[in-house]
Amino acid sequence: MTIAFDESGDIVIELDGNRSKAVANHAKVQRDRLKVDSLKWITSRLFPKRHGDKAKLLGQNDEPRQLTISWQAKRTIVEPQDPPRQITHQRPELPADLTERHWSVMLEVLELVKRTIQTNSASPPSEVFEVIRKALLAHFREAA
Repeated sequence: MTIAFDESGDIVIELDGNRSKAVANHAKVQRDRLKVDSLKWITSRLFPKRHGDKAKLLGQNDEPRQLTISWQAKRTIVEPQDPPRQITHQRPELPADLTERHWSVMLEVLELVKRTIQTNSASPPSEVFEVIRKALLAHFREAA
């Protein structure tokens, strides 16, 4: 304790010509730190139960005590009033009058849309189909 709290010599006064200034004496501070650390190490080796790195919990008469940690979990169970409803998905019926050629053309259009539009696009499908519709109308007006 005496070494740790002794501040004498921590600051020295240096004379620089006509001026004097206070400067920290780092060497003394480091030497005092080394002394205190050495004393702590020696103490931990001589009295490992009380000052060691893994100090044990001691009861009276230096008997180890047992540390018990416990907790209670509070659980609330909610009974459903009604049984949950079954969610079902019914696929819409596809037009039965499309020929194999029509299906092939639709597949090509779908693949073209997938390749052209970025996957992270925020454009809604209605906007995409409007662009396709306008392009088709413009193309067939010019062809006619």
